[in-house]
Amino acid sequence: MARNSYDGSYIRFSEMETIAKVYFEKAKYYKSNGSPKTEKVNNKMLTIGKIDKACNVLCDPYKTIIRNTFFEKKNLYWWEQYYSKTTYYRLRNKAIKTFLLAYKLQ
Repeated sequence: MARNSYDGSYIRFSEMETIAKVYFEKAKYYKSNGSPKTEKVNNKMLTIGKIDKACNVLCDPYKTIIRNTFFEKKNLYWWEQYYSKTTYYRLRNKAIKTFLLAYKLQ
């Protein structure tokens, strides 16, 4: 992805990576069953809930792209067996836009 994208796609991609960092800590926050939860932990759990809800709103191709690219960190070229390069990048951009819109509306 070009760093000098005029449509803001690099900024959206960076925002998705930031959201994914919070989602990677999901197990850590839900594992602390008996310990009292601080405000920071509660905020992180609310954010994780927003991420889950935003993922549930997406249609299947977008959900697969978001999950495999950001949340599960599969092989860098996992998409090659499903899409051509241009189709993947076009769909990824649309999936990111749709996810961020759903995330911000939660």
